[in-house]
Amino acid sequence: MRKYFFANAFWGLVSTITFLACGDSSDDSVSVNTQMRVDALEDLPNCYEKREGETAFLLEDNSTYKCHNGKWEMELASVKTVPTMDDLLNCTSKSQGDTVQVVAENAIYQCIDGKWLKYRTLIDQKQSQEDLLACVPKREGNLTYVADEQTLYQCLDGKWVRYDVSSTVEPNKPMSSSSIKNEKVLSSSSVTLPKSSNGVALSSSVIKSSSSVAKLSSSILVISSSAAKSSSSIVKYSSSKENVPASYAFDTWLGLEGISRVDTRLDNGSKTSGYWFGYDDRGDRGESRIIWADGTIKLVAGNTPDSLANVISYCNGVCGTAILDKGLLSYNPFVGIGFNVVGNISKTDPTLEAGDASSWGGVCITYASEAAPSFELGLGDDVDASIDYANPAASLPKASAGLVKQLAWSDFKQPSWYKGSKKISGLEAAKQLVSMKFKIQSVSNEYKFNICGIGPYGGACPTSCKLPPRAVVTSSSSEVKSSSSVARSSSGVALSAGSTFETWNGFDWKSQVNTGLDNGSKTSGYWFSYDDRGDKGKSQIVWADGSVGHSDGRSPDSLENVIQLCNGICGTAILDKGDLVYNPFVGIGFNVVGNTSETDLTPEAGDASAWGGVCITYKSQIPPSIELGLGDEVDASIDYANPAASLPKASAGLVKQLAWSDFKQPSWYKGDKKMPGPEAAKQLVALKIKMQGSSGQYDFKICAIGPYGGDCPQSCGSEPYNGR
Repeated sequence: MRKYFFANAFWGLVSTITFLACGDSSDDSVSVNTQMRVDALEDLPNCYEKREGETAFLLEDNSTYKCHNGKWEMELASVKTVPTMDDLLNCTSKSQGDTVQVVAENAIYQCIDGKWLKYRTLIDQKQSQEDLLACVPKREGNLTYVADEQTLYQCLDGKWVRYDVSSTVEPNKPMSSSSIKNEKVLSSSSVTLPKSSNGVALSSSVIKSSSSVAKLSSSILVISSSAAKSSSSIVKYSSSKENVPASYAFDTWLGLEGISRVDTRLDNGSKTSGYWFGYDDRGDRGESRIIWADGTIKLVAGNTPDSLANVISYCNGVCGTAILDKGLLSYNPFVGIGFNVVGNISKTDPTLEAGDASSWGGVCITYASEAAPSFELGLGDDVDASIDYANPAASLPKASAGLVKQLAWSDFKQPSWYKGSKKISGLEAAKQLVSMKFKIQSVSNEYKFNICGIGPYGGACPTSCKLPPRAVVTSSSSEVKSSSSVARSSSGVALSAGSTFETWNGFDWKSQVNTGLDNGSKTSGYWFSYDDRGDKGKSQIVWADGSVGHSDGRSPDSLENVIQLCNGICGTAILDKGDLVYNPFVGIGFNVVGNTSETDLTPEAGDASAWGGVCITYKSQIPPSIELGLGDEVDASIDYANPAASLPKASAGLVKQLAWSDFKQPSWYKGDKKMPGPEAAKQLVALKIKMQGSSGQYDFKICAIGPYGGDCPQSCGSEPYNGR
């Protein structure tokens, strides 16, 4: 859940901040901690040699000053906070360059040439540095506010670093907020600057799209790195309309930024444009629907800021699974998503207004889809009906690996089946555009999709997009039958009929494995760990985030940080024999059915024979084994000689497919109660990955696990075993 900054927290932000000295040839920004707070300028102590470099926060004007060469110099001018955009005062010449945090938008805006332009979107808040999630590629560029330090941190190149914001000032000259130079600097010493097609200096890790740049300004916005501080990296644009690149008429929307609204620049003042909506064929007697990536099934009207915010945050796009079901339709079923370009006519009239989008030149889109979608121009109910719903559209290919497309208005054509007299070209449609729609229509089946970016023709749509994991229904909506009602045999064992074990991939950052056998308790699939310390050994796991201790497999967040740190379950097995008479061990695993009830935490058994076995992708510096856990009583009855499959050491990563017949009891077992793999699968309680060997330290990583024949990846990727 996104958390907003409160005013007092944001005032505190400037009290601990990193400044970049302009013109300095040094490659590193200088970190300066505010060492005092005073009410007014006259309360500042003398600036002498011992205080050189110290900073002070002035409460009377919310500004930061620094002691330099015997004088206090302003470092950061007043920053204000307002609840909503409606509370912003007029952007006048007097307020030129001022920055204001708009709490409702979770963003900072800057006054540039008479307009408030988005300066930066704020994303997250944590209490302390220890609470920061792993800085991994998916979080590159994200900002997080650390409340304990009252400081912004940004994820850059695998590390959380202080977010640098400063205003240039003339040496030895304190300045008022009204006289501050109209130049802003954002810095990151570890970022290389790519260029957009328009020549605007961009940084993929600092500003995600050219739309984030104050580009209508005669002032200068600098995106700098230690390697790019010269004036040659600065691009100026005049505020005159004819000099503004055409693509600036429509801000490229990037799912990676976590914003739920597309800024079309055509909103009619109602502030109802740009919010994503969903639709399907159920009004036409079909039975299709979308399972959104967060597990909900709902029709999204597209009129609330948070309608798909959770989905967008989940997979850096608008994503989910299209469940196409023909029902009583005479044509192929469909679902779609889209957004309105102008918005409702008024607060009381929800009729959608049309706008002239011809200046966009067309659109760019970055998407992934298991079905071939189309991009359709919505013209409103009346016009759509007048052309028999033969709206101009552009066909797109399937793109399971992700694809970016640039589509001119001339690429949008009415379908070949349309024989009506009212023809409408793509350009004509663009002049009366109501909505943009991404439509998936095909034979009945399930198709995953993700929209990662959309913008004007020639816009900076990203080059890649990843399909989400298969959506798992969590909605309690009456239109969906709950998957938690599992059939049972007379012995009380959960049956596998109709169940699906979805391949768990660490790259998807899910803490829970969807076994398809949960008994309704929703306690299956969470990773737990175990070791030999209860048997007088001294072994333990040091997780990749540096923590040491058991994960009990009962909390959704128990290993969340570990999974996100290295795209898997990873760490170091510290094997220490202690007083054991056999080799020491540690292990990790998950329960396949879950606890018996809320009050009885005994894990229940389930029939997993339909899985056929398991697939696993892993790395390990010690040969592990996969063991079938059958519960305390059954395990004890076979002297803990559980069926298992041995795996080889895999320093470079390996994928294995193991049928149930590959799981065998160990050769040392001489007991009477035999338990072959297929029989164990019918009463399976847990899957366990066990690491046992001579005392030592062994890195490991479980990258994926699924059913036999499942889509476990061929490798674990290039990340280290333990995230270090």
